[in-house]
Amino acid sequence: MNDVYSLVENKKTASSLVLRFSKKGMVKKIRNNLYTCVNVADGQPVASKYHIACAINETAYISHHSAFEYMGISNQVFYEMYVYSMKRFANFEFEGITYKYISSKIEDGVIVPKNTQGIRITSIERTVVDSIKDFEKIGGLEELLNCIRQFHIWMKRE
Repeated sequence: MNDVYSLVENKKTASSLVLRFSKKGMVKKIRNNLYTCVNVADGQPVASKYHIACAINETAYISHHSAFEYMGISNQVFYEMYVYSMKRFANFEFEGITYKYISSKIEDGVIVPKNTQGIRITSIERTVVDSIKDFEKIGGLEELLNCIRQFHIWMKRE
């Protein structure tokens, strides 16, 4: 909503535009003040689950198994996105994915991967430490060990 407002510089006009595009099926509401454009060819949201997680608020970033998934080194696909944030938000669901709030007490170990826009994730080192600390958010010991074995894939890209 803030992006639309910055373009038209009028809150009523911004709300009206979003409502009109929503009725035409060109925009989907994710949650209050968070929307995504819809691909007219297939009706699917343009924003990925990673973009949505990082757009929840200005301090949000991807962590735990969700960070491993983004890095392409996980074995399993989860339908939960773990999102660290300095600002609390209520957990919510969109398109079959549940976005879960985790309180962030530190800001160290957050990176912006190359060639991305709007994506912030925990570094590989912080992801491992967080996943060991919060074991239930990684899918168990076997999944953690599988992710660690795949580090070479991430390191080649970086």
